[in-house]
Amino acid sequence: MQSWTIIGLAVAGGVVVMAAVVIALTARRRQPPPAAPQSTISRRDLINRGIIGAFVAALSGVVASAVAFAWSELTGASAHRYGVGGLGPVRQRLAVDRRPYVGANGRFYLVPFPAERLAEAERSYPPEVLAGMRQGLVALSPICTHQGCHVPYCESSGWFECPCHGSRFDRIGERREGPAPRGLDHFALSVVGGLVTVDTGRTYLGPPPGTETIDDPPAGPHCF
Repeated sequence: MQSWTIIGLAVAGGVVVMAAVVIALTARRRQPPPAAPQSTISRRDLINRGIIGAFVAALSGVVASAVAFAWSELTGASAHRYGVGGLGPVRQRLAVDRRPYVGANGRFYLVPFPAERLAEAERSYPPEVLAGMRQGLVALSPICTHQGCHVPYCESSGWFECPCHGSRFDRIGERREGPAPRGLDHFALSVVGGLVTVDTGRTYLGPPPGTETIDDPPAGPHCF
């Protein structure tokens, strides 16, 4: 169990205990003296019941959120994890299309990485990114590292080119031109049971300017 799961469950449990204590103390203080039955509720009782009702409603929301969070962590479900498909078919699709795979409605690019450049990549990339490169794949953020514009793929040059301020990145996301302070950021990529998964909740900063892991001059005219 991950640490955040434990924290979420602890918070939910603490809130439930506190709520139980508050309600019990409130009920104890409000023990009414023996009196004849009344057909109406006093103003104070109405306010107290409203406060307790609102507190219980808020508590229910907190507990429900904590339980949902803990369940997603325990089951491995996540709104940031996207299955792409089998490793073999994914590689074949990239080779045939000769263009990036656009995943999850544009949330990431998936591009091939040449195995012969792994030794060069080990000088510039963290182990988490290298793990995907060893499978022949790279998951890139589509957001420019300069000022956050969306960076489309240029079919003619084969690079990623930002239309806002002219930053250009090669086919594996390394910065080649423009004001961007680094290459495109990377997302965690894993292959489990032969299936490729991209986790956009785990981001790794792109390499610094001057990193040229592959020999990739533009294939044709630039788009921007």
